[in-house]
Amino acid sequence: MRVLFLAPQPFYIERGTPIAVRAAAETLAKAGHEIDLLVYHLGDDIELPENVRLIRMPKVLGVKKMRPGPSLAKLRCLFKFHKAAKKLAKQNSYDIVHAVEDGVFVALRLQQKLGLPFVYDMDSLMSEQVATKPVVGPVAGALFETIETAAVRQSVHCLCVCPHLRDVAAKVAPKEKLTVLTDFPLVDPAPATSDIAERVERAHNDGRLVAAYVGNLEPYQGVGEMLEAMRLMGDDAKKVRLHIYGGPAPMMDELRSRFDDLVKNGSVEFCGSVAVQRLGEVLSSSDILLSPRQVGTNTPMKLYGYLASGKPVLATSIVSHTQVMTGDHAELVGPEPAELARGLSRLVQDAKHRDRLGRAGARLVEQRHSRAAFERTLTTVYQQIADLMRSGVDRAN
Repeated sequence: MRVLFLAPQPFYIERGTPIAVRAAAETLAKAGHEIDLLVYHLGDDIELPENVRLIRMPKVLGVKKMRPGPSLAKLRCLFKFHKAAKKLAKQNSYDIVHAVEDGVFVALRLQQKLGLPFVYDMDSLMSEQVATKPVVGPVAGALFETIETAAVRQSVHCLCVCPHLRDVAAKVAPKEKLTVLTDFPLVDPAPATSDIAERVERAHNDGRLVAAYVGNLEPYQGVGEMLEAMRLMGDDAKKVRLHIYGGPAPMMDELRSRFDDLVKNGSVEFCGSVAVQRLGEVLSSSDILLSPRQVGTNTPMKLYGYLASGKPVLATSIVSHTQVMTGDHAELVGPEPAELARGLSRLVQDAKHRDRLGRAGARLVEQRHSRAAFERTLTTVYQQIADLMRSGVDRAN
């Protein structure tokens, strides 16, 4: 099929959605589909398969970078993106539109105006994201929810990045047109070098295991609760050192100030941000990996890398985590500091338990959440869509 792939994001950058977009485009190309990939004007050009044509929308004056989540800059870009998509749709004979995230707003318009069917690639509930905005949040959230509902109902198929989104979509659409297409590990484990290796060696020489956190330092990530947990661990806190990889710098400085006692006694080291390309070094060299997230329903992409590394994972028992793994695959505890302390102490004390969880997590990813599993699922969905469209044409004739 000839596919208009709508990805209204900076592309390419090393961030969750662009990484998933690249993988999806490469997978569809591998299956023999012709892809026109429309993206924002931001990002780096990369090598793609011959049957993927990368098309950038015209530049938007004053927009030189874009943070994740809703923003005025993103709204301005989306208007220009819509115009570019409409022009492409009129100039080319596409069989279907593949719409990622807010690209579905554009896909709905193309369906209304040109009759183009679309696949909804549902990576989050945008209505939940905008609902938290001050002043306009409740109204905007209700509007986005109406559009999301229409998109799920009117799509040919809805690809949901996690079971929770599938369950939400199932309230308004038949389950046979809903498929869970989970993410996969970003990187493979790699031997640690230079600063990362030296940091781990210092901890081990001090008789401490390394428990690493990688990600941003927003309050919902639970890094503060994890650090509070260290204060509750008693003598076990002397057997482990937390390596905190993340930013931005002001948040890191604030945490360093709040937990200065842990820094001084060697229980925590703030390591700054780490490039995605070096994530594998952190995962392979650490003894324990941490995901103390406090709230959320979407599974963070990094979790698949955590599990694939073969290292034991300490995670909170919230939907973000439990929809992917059970207590057989990770040390799952409540999000409170006391619970995090209990879970980390158990991992520190029990090497056999660490090894058992690490091996189980790696098996889980290999079986269900690998790049190969992602490709199989997406290829199967598109084959079903092609067969459905072909049978419709046959009946019409």
